[in-house]
Amino acid sequence: MTRLRPVLIVFVLLALMSFVYQLGGVSIDPLAESTLALGFVLLFAFSLGQMALALKAPSITGFLVAGILAGPFVLGFVTDKSAEPLQLVNGLALSLIAFTAGGELKISRFMPRMKTLLWTAALQFGYTFFAVFSALFPLFYFTDLLGGSLIVAFCGAVLISALSTANSPATAIAVITETRSSGPVSDLVIGVTVLKDVIVVVVFGMVIGLIEAVIGQGKGMGFDLALDMFYEITISLLIGWAAGALMTGYLKLTDQNIGLFVVTTALIVVEVSVALHASVLLISMMAGFIVENYSETGEKLI
Repeated sequence: MTRLRPVLIVFVLLALMSFVYQLGGVSIDPLAESTLALGFVLLFAFSLGQMALALKAPSITGFLVAGILAGPFVLGFVTDKSAEPLQLVNGLALSLIAFTAGGELKISRFMPRMKTLLWTAALQFGYTFFAVFSALFPLFYFTDLLGGSLIVAFCGAVLISALSTANSPATAIAVITETRSSGPVSDLVIGVTVLKDVIVVVVFGMVIGLIEAVIGQGKGMGFDLALDMFYEITISLLIGWAAGALMTGYLKLTDQNIGLFVVTTALIVVEVSVALHASVLLISMMAGFIVENYSETGEKLI
């Protein structure tokens, strides 16, 4: 009966959501619709996560399936409209995940493997980009998917190829943490995943500039675009350093209410990143890196 409980919860949730949306009772109140969507997703994802564990798979597999099913392209219980007020929650989750990812980059642990890490990240990035581009460029050029134009086909293939090189630190860290994996392979996976995230941020900006230059619109690869990229990366790293120093100072003073302090700091990071047009991902990763490597009490926080 215990194993069937998540299945029953899933069916009950789906039935209740279908009933509510057929009545249209929350459509007139955006806040109520967003609250309902958030509550449903939390319960739905947790239940599917338990089902994934029962099938000997990581719970994050169930979380991902829940997001796909609940989203606007399948069941439609979570729409763009209902998700918009939840952007702060999304930013908070991203900040906490990135903070954990940065905290996994222990210098003393990665320095002996730095050459392997860099080569692995470079080869993964290059191979993925080349493979996707080689498949998509002929497809776009010889079909009418993007109009059959050589320039448009090239730009579309480059853009998707750049996006395809990204990894998910959240997924990697969740699986490694849940399976309690440790050792050189786990360290390599985390290091490569985080390093490629930084690379993708830079490369994606360059690709956007290249596309704008090729199609003759926008700033292209000019000085303004380079300055914008330099500003975003620099200000993000500086804010991340400041946040990491703040956390380190807090840990030296007390070990009380650490969870509350971390969540509060993450919320501040999200708001500051929006106000200063910085990257919440880079800020949080930098903060986690500082705490882990330059604080004797970093283990309390990571």
